[in-house]
Amino acid sequence: NSLHPSDLGLRLPDDVWRKYQWETITRITESTARYVVLSAPTGSGKSAIAAGLQSLLRVRTFVLTATKQLQAQYELLGATKVMGRRNFPCTIQPEVQANLGVCTDGLPCRFAGVGVTSVPGCAYYDQLRDALAEDFVVFNYAYYLLEANLVGRFSAPDILILDEAHEVRSQLENYVKLDFRKSTFRAAGVEWPGDLSASDWASWCHYFQYDVADAAHQAQIMREEDPSPENH
Repeated sequence: NSLHPSDLGLRLPDDVWRKYQWETITRITESTARYVVLSAPTGSGKSAIAAGLQSLLRVRTFVLTATKQLQAQYELLGATKVMGRRNFPCTIQPEVQANLGVCTDGLPCRFAGVGVTSVPGCAYYDQLRDALAEDFVVFNYAYYLLEANLVGRFSAPDILILDEAHEVRSQLENYVKLDFRKSTFRAAGVEWPGDLSASDWASWCHYFQYDVADAAHQAQIMREEDPSPENH
């Protein structure tokens, strides 16, 4: 027998599932496959299926989306939303966004971090602290790939849902791609070495690794907030 959405804490119109939503949820829970692919038309309620699955199983579930609009949609279904620094003001310097705050320059900030020594008050880190305590969290692809692989705070969910899964390949390509642009070198104050082969680029990076590391720190912050090609 089908549970009503309200039985799982979900607020759906008239407290009823759309056609095939509950059947899909139960089939996924009964599957022994490691990966499950759901292909369904627009308007079929895939977000509600994901929310219902998490509510039924009560396990730590992360959802990855490509847009802020989809993040907001999952938030309405009970997910905790995690966004990049550029979406928040800096607590110490309210006139700038958090991606330009003092902590991004390596300067001490009592609000930075989510550990026991950090002080609540930075909206960016406060949302991370809240998300770490929740079992249903929604990220965008670019942010999650950086967080899971470099920071590690959100690297081990029980279920990982890839919304708009046709975006996965391009998102992964953007994450691992390295573009060397003269404009980026100028902005970082690093001299452009000329047009080099791949092996010569590797040698150059090894020789200038500390200059590159400083520039990469700023580039990482830019990529976290804006996954567009010019920030790669």
